[in-house]
Amino acid sequence: MKENADDKNMKTLKAIHAVLKIYDDCMDNEKLDFSRLNAKALRISENRFARIMIMLSESDYIGGVDVRLTNDGKTSIGFEDSYITLSGLKYYAENSLFLRAAGILPDVVTAGISTVAGAVL
Repeated sequence: MKENADDKNMKTLKAIHAVLKIYDDCMDNEKLDFSRLNAKALRISENRFARIMIMLSESDYIGGVDVRLTNDGKTSIGFEDSYITLSGLKYYAENSLFLRAAGILPDVVTAGISTVAGAVL
């Protein structure tokens, strides 16, 4: 079965939500949980993961991301010291409410998000 553009867009939105959730979950930790924050764990391609990290960084949803072009023309992304920003937290809260309203995200996963969204917004 071939994916259409809407399925791919939703796949990207779900992956972005998952990435921001990992950042939010790790705010009390000294380090990110790299066992969860990688393409394989998120079940997406390395290219999609890299592009999502770049988009989130360029949109100021995450900070501390180091994007460099290597000598062989490839993009290298360092995010070992990255973190979620206030804008990222706001987007995560709003997106959680949207995905839940659309029936894509179960209520269990977003428990308390409406309270956070009200406080952050």
